[in-house]
Amino acid sequence: MRTSLSRLESIERFVSRTMPAEESVLFSANLLLDKTLVIDLQHQHEAYAIITMYSRQALKTELNQIHNGLRNDKTFWDRILTIYEKE
Repeated sequence: MRTSLSRLESIERFVSRTMPAEESVLFSANLLLDKTLVIDLQHQHEAYAIITMYSRQALKTELNQIHNGLRNDKTFWDRILTIYEKE
């Protein structure tokens, strides 16, 4: 368990580019030697892609809800019209 956690932490630091340069060179060399490390790195990239996609979809849904709520809110439109009527 500790080894896999350590491995995951190393992958995380490599992907996020927070790994020191010397350690990054060593990690890159390990990628050439350890095919399972390459697979684990690919899985980490895929996980980030899925998380990013989900986050964007969730944000888009939230923004659409806000937009639809404002579109149907008479007091919001009254305030907007008041702002532009003053000019």
